Amino acid sequence: MIMKKLLFFVTLLTSMLNAQTVSDYVTVSGNPTGIVFDSKGILYVGTESDYGIKKFENNSLTTLKTGMNGQPRQLAIDSFGDIWASFQALGSIKSINSLTGTSVSYPAYSAYGMAIDPISKNIYFSEERDGVISVFDLNTIEITNLSHSIQGARGLVFDKNGNLYVASVKDNKVYKITQNGILSTVVTNVKNPSYLALDKDQNLYISTDYAGKIYKYNLSETTTEADLFVSDLGYTNGLAVYNDELYCALVSRNKVVKISLSDLSTAEISKNEMVIYPNPVKDFLNINIENNNLKIELYSMDGKLILTKENTKQVNVSSLSKGTYILKVITADKTFTQKISKN
Repeated sequence: MIMKKLLFFVTLLTSMLNAQTVSDYVTVSGNPTGIVFDSKGILYVGTESDYGIKKFENNSLTTLKTGMNGQPRQLAIDSFGDIWASFQALGSIKSINSLTGTSVSYPAYSAYGMAIDPISKNIYFSEERDGVISVFDLNTIEITNLSHSIQGARGLVFDKNGNLYVASVKDNKVYKITQNGILSTVVTNVKNPSYLALDKDQNLYISTDYAGKIYKYNLSETTTEADLFVSDLGYTNGLAVYNDELYCALVSRNKVVKISLSDLSTAEISKNEMVIYPNPVKDFLNINIENNNLKIELYSMDGKLILTKENTKQVNVSSLSKGTYILKVITADKTFTQKISKN
């Protein structure tokens, strides 16, 4: 019974917080892995079964490169338009000409994640087995290691300020490394984080491998808890954002799907209908809404109903522990939800 209640809450929470449209973008046989878009909207997809890179352009899927004797993990595109791919089993990274498919290999033990620094334009890659984060200098063709070691390091992504984010499948955390080399933890509640992507609003998306979920975390958050964004996708691999849409490679379905980032959801509250303040809150949470007949429910992030109030527009939360909660406001014809941070 407890499990059924938990599953019901997870489904409810997902439907409250997410109304994203998931649609097939392209079918890619051969178990798609890493994905990346170039500036023209051409999609490149790594494939496991044929050790290849596919190219999707003008609604046509072609093979750019195959037979590389290893499974490409994460992909990136440098300032010259060349594709870069990490090959964990081969212990190498490769640059691949996007027109001819000609490739050049460089040694990189257990390379998994890959990203390009927007400031230096250098290639960064993670080594999952020994936790090393390395930098490949495109000018000197030299590889150096960062001072920090992150065990189980997988997906990498840079924000617009040049801060690097690293998914650790061993620690079940996402870390941040600044340009000055300062290490901090940004996300702690996502199990098996694998690939990362960022949108223009600095929302971080985290795929979860076999768990089939994608989480969302805004970099301005003061907590370390990401929100469940999409679930039941199957085996999720690479992520990419292009034209305000999120794309995800589904290895178990041989597809790349498109997930709308612009859809309005039932969780979004119109400023003309209701205002909740202050948030973060320390003691009293106020709800400014025209309707006086309402019911208020507050849930913990694991699905436990914390409190229920009716026909009031102020809730005393001073006794609650610090953390993140889900507020649900129910009127006769609408239901609103919002994440609340308790200080």
